[in-house]
Amino acid sequence: MGRHGSFGGARRWCWNGKSGAKSAVNTAFSHFVPQRVGRAIGGDVGKFIKSNNPINGNWTSKYRHYKHGPYYYGTIKGQWREWGDKLPAGIAQLDRTPDWLKGGVIGAI
Repeated sequence: MGRHGSFGGARRWCWNGKSGAKSAVNTAFSHFVPQRVGRAIGGDVGKFIKSNNPINGNWTSKYRHYKHGPYYYGTIKGQWREWGDKLPAGIAQLDRTPDWLKGGVIGAI
């Protein structure tokens, strides 16, 4: 079972890392460990957390990032008012989980 999990995780990491989403319009990088934590930690670990690295997040639509990001309100003034309420904290954290990690867990099952 372990090899299936690692294969699933590797496959999702490769897909996420090479995704064309980062150059697509209306996308934002959603960090699993928030950038504010990286600023508080500082050093190399802080730089890694603040970077748009697929190990620490996913490229998502701005709408989806708003739904699960507690401090994200879009890039157009007032745009968030059209998007409704944010997701509950637990569901939001699951949605923010990097795709490679979701793939690893599903692959291990």
